[in-house]
Amino acid sequence: MSRELLAGQLWPEDPYEASRLRLRQEIHRLRRALGHEAELVGSSATEVWLDVSSMRTDLSILKSQSVETQYTDLHAVLSDAFLPGWDDPWVNGERNQADRIRLRAVIEMGKWLNCEGRAKEALELSKKFIPDHPLNEELRMVAVNAHGNLGSLASATAEYQDLRRKMRDQLGIEPVMQSEDIVRSFSEPTAPPQLGLSDWSQTIPSPTDETFGRDALVDRVVSDLSRPNPPRFTTLVGPGGIGKTRVAIEVANQLNEFRPGRVAFADMSTVTEPVDWAREVLKELNIDPPAESDAVKFLASILGSQPSTLILDNLETILPDAASGLETLQKLAPKASLLVTSIVPSKVRGESLVQVGPIDPTSFGKELLVTALRGYRTDWVDDAESQNTLEQIAVKLDGYPLALRLAAARLRLLSPQELLSQLEKSLRSSTLRDLPERHRSLASALSASFSSLSPELAHALQRISSYPGGMGMRLASLEFEGESYLDIIEALLDSGLLIVRDHATHTQVRLLSPVREFVQATLEESERTRLKEQAHTRIRAFADGMKISLWQPFSDEILECFDTEEENFRFAWHHVLESLVADSAQFALTIASYLAQRGQVSQIIEALDLVRSLCNPLDQAENAQIELGLASLALGCHRVDLAGDALDRIDKAGG
Repeated sequence: MSRELLAGQLWPEDPYEASRLRLRQEIHRLRRALGHEAELVGSSATEVWLDVSSMRTDLSILKSQSVETQYTDLHAVLSDAFLPGWDDPWVNGERNQADRIRLRAVIEMGKWLNCEGRAKEALELSKKFIPDHPLNEELRMVAVNAHGNLGSLASATAEYQDLRRKMRDQLGIEPVMQSEDIVRSFSEPTAPPQLGLSDWSQTIPSPTDETFGRDALVDRVVSDLSRPNPPRFTTLVGPGGIGKTRVAIEVANQLNEFRPGRVAFADMSTVTEPVDWAREVLKELNIDPPAESDAVKFLASILGSQPSTLILDNLETILPDAASGLETLQKLAPKASLLVTSIVPSKVRGESLVQVGPIDPTSFGKELLVTALRGYRTDWVDDAESQNTLEQIAVKLDGYPLALRLAAARLRLLSPQELLSQLEKSLRSSTLRDLPERHRSLASALSASFSSLSPELAHALQRISSYPGGMGMRLASLEFEGESYLDIIEALLDSGLLIVRDHATHTQVRLLSPVREFVQATLEESERTRLKEQAHTRIRAFADGMKISLWQPFSDEILECFDTEEENFRFAWHHVLESLVADSAQFALTIASYLAQRGQVSQIIEALDLVRSLCNPLDQAENAQIELGLASLALGCHRVDLAGDALDRIDKAGG
């Protein structure tokens, strides 16, 4: 179901804008409650579904790979329509899917019957479905083989010629098998004809670099594509340099090694005419289709002859021109799965998005830098100080794979300490020959992702980049007041330039540090200053709006909300101290109260004392509030002298 429809059924009284985040939280809780069965519930940015693959249903019987053990059940299922008498919209959609699965089951059963010497049953079964699927080569070959096994070579040839004529007229292509192959196959009845397999492993690139921190993601994608009914169209989405291609190559190698079927890999960034992308893929497969044929349909006939996985790298370079062809390919090649990489979703029907994010900087990020340093410096002494410095670099780069690789290349000349001090310069360019031109600098890698945004979304991303700690949904609603901020944020999530971080019951979106620096660099100095000042104002207004009392403990909800925005509060707090911002007494007390509840008392007393002196002139009530705040915090860290001084000032002011 779509998220909007599900939310409407669960909370019919609430508008979708109000229930969207609530739905996300409830899905999270449901998965947690299901424990080891959590994978039954699946979700994407737009849909929620129930994975019934482990349940025994009509569809699970159809999807069964063991025709022999499921023959009786399959025979019964194939004789009936899917949910006859039901005309609900969802049933019609499921019925179309069931028809495709039923066709696959018919073909597999027909092949099995032919192999078991039950050619008459195979012929009857295939003839029942051929009128609805006259161009399906595998189905027609079941009938061809059945005729041949029954000793009727003339009928087998006629069946094949009818298929060939219709494929030429309607698709402009030839069947995979030739008539002479059919005649030869019936002279050797013990070896029933099989549709030819080609070795496509040579299309998979052989990278020289090691992968770090991607095992879990690769295993997840490989597991999805290895299911009996795998997703038809999966997109690895993320900004340039995040490592989508490297993940796709690892997936391709594992599928090629451990999963039956063919795997092909094609780079779409080299395609000069996007509408001819399918012809370019065929060239990668060393297949030369007839010039007059429809390349997409021809590719579909190749992929549809056996279970196949087609991996298209850098799909964004041929979008949107290729979208309709990809949908046609899915329709005509039901046995093929597509895995693509792209900086933006393709919007192709049935697309399943898999976000490719950063690697863990404290483990895998540091490991990448350590490996590089050992390679460049054979005499390097692995000391704790260098290890700590390399971890600081990885954390500062937020685990961004391309940024880490660019920085690692500089370890050839710089020590870890020198690299940390010159980190920004290290990301501007690279001479690494194994990197494509678009990845020779961080700016060139991210420019395509940023330029793919509409002007409105680009400006929204620039506004978010002014908040060093990202923003929770409450702060986002304040920043984008009067705008559809949830739609804006979800669109930016699709671009891969934003990531989501969950803080218990609060969701936060933020930019990875290298992305934030790039987005900030797209702003003129005056606009950057204006947005920064606007962010300071919004953060202070947000804190003031919480109506925090110095004398009462924070509720758990408010404390979690403050934890979500802690980095932003510190950002605004330092601005207050550095720029002598007037009228900041309430904000100062709010931050002081929060830090006190988090046990960080002593470090803020001097800062709060400074605010008291800087925020003059204050009226008597505000002055008394500051002094009482100082006294309370001083007593909290056993500084009776500071508390006494604050109370004396209240006395002298007549408080």
